[in-house]
Amino acid sequence: MNEKMIDSMQNSGEPAKTNRPDGLYETNSNLRERGAGDRFVLEESLYQRAKINPLVTAGVLIGGSVALAAWLNSRKNQRAEHF
Repeated sequence: MNEKMIDSMQNSGEPAKTNRPDGLYETNSNLRERGAGDRFVLEESLYQRAKINPLVTAGVLIGGSVALAAWLNSRKNQRAEHF
């Protein structure tokens, strides 16, 4: 039922116009980036780097976990000494 409703809302039944401004058949931006030219763009995310280097990622996670556990253990021992 939803498929029929959605299709009827999206499809006008007429063929697409040839000179559409949304770039369906030809680009409308001359392959230029839109927006401010001097903005900061992050070329690679942390997730992408982690996915490309799984061994490094595993090492960093294990090392961080060990460091966190050691820090929490030292805090626990310091609190026990004060009581």
